[in-house]
Amino acid sequence: MKSRSEIRSSLIDTITLLARASEQLDYEREVPHAYIPAELIEIYTSDTFHPKNQDFIDAFSEPELKSLARFYGLVCSASEASVLAKVHSVSDLQKLPEWREVMRFAKDLVVQLTKH
Repeated sequence: MKSRSEIRSSLIDTITLLARASEQLDYEREVPHAYIPAELIEIYTSDTFHPKNQDFIDAFSEPELKSLARFYGLVCSASEASVLAKVHSVSDLQKLPEWREVMRFAKDLVVQLTKH
């Protein structure tokens, strides 16, 4: 079981990755055996975002939780767009307007989550 600070730290690390195009491309180079566009989406939607877990809820303020939920929606929209566009690489993913919106929101979200 992770502490609240570990939950926050892990989520901030994930969102930071989703905010930075160069880190996403590096991740793809470092893990060539995996389909990284889906991995980037799953890291947030399955691995770090747990809105029904009380420890997760307690790790964030109400405004932060609302922003995280909105971000979840953006990531899901980008996921759907990536399937429709038949994305094959991180470079393809980064060309999608939906993913660019994920990255833009992620940059602002990192600032919101790290300002205390």
